[in-house]
Amino acid sequence: GPILVAALSAPVLRERTSLRSWLAIVVGLAGVLVVLRPGAEGLFTGSALMMLVAASCYALSNLTVRVLSRTDSTQAMVLWLMVLLTAIATVASWSQWVPIRSDDWPVLLGIGVAGTIGQYAMTRAFSLGEPAVVAAFEYTALPWAVGLDLVLWQVLPDPITWVGAAIIVGSGLMLLRAER
Repeated sequence: GPILVAALSAPVLRERTSLRSWLAIVVGLAGVLVVLRPGAEGLFTGSALMMLVAASCYALSNLTVRVLSRTDSTQAMVLWLMVLLTAIATVASWSQWVPIRSDDWPVLLGIGVAGTIGQYAMTRAFSLGEPAVVAAFEYTALPWAVGLDLVLWQVLPDPITWVGAAIIVGSGLMLLRAER
């Protein structure tokens, strides 16, 4: 996702992107290929395609925030995002809706509050900073994901995934340096 934000910020936002930044983007995409293990069984699967679609939508949504921040407040953008997500989720779940147990409400409210605060912070960051620079900070999610995998499922990534992740993080650091 962060790599696509950097790659799309030039054509979508008409921001100037240096040759060093493009090199960092290409290196990051190579890291993604390492993680996906190119080949018929790794690259061209439904999961890989869905990840590409999700990352592209993520990148476009962050770039949209940058464009909307010219005319709309962070609060308005987050409010309308939450309203739209609630409407879409309601329609998507309607046919298989199961009533929420009373024991689940505190957890759901906690997720809602944490998600809203997180979305506000991300929206504000993309409103104020250059998308390529802000997106690079999202690599801090990698240690959290590894830590949660370890704590919840006692699983660590395999060596090839570590190599791909290192390449991706390295490209993020290259991008930060190039954009600085």
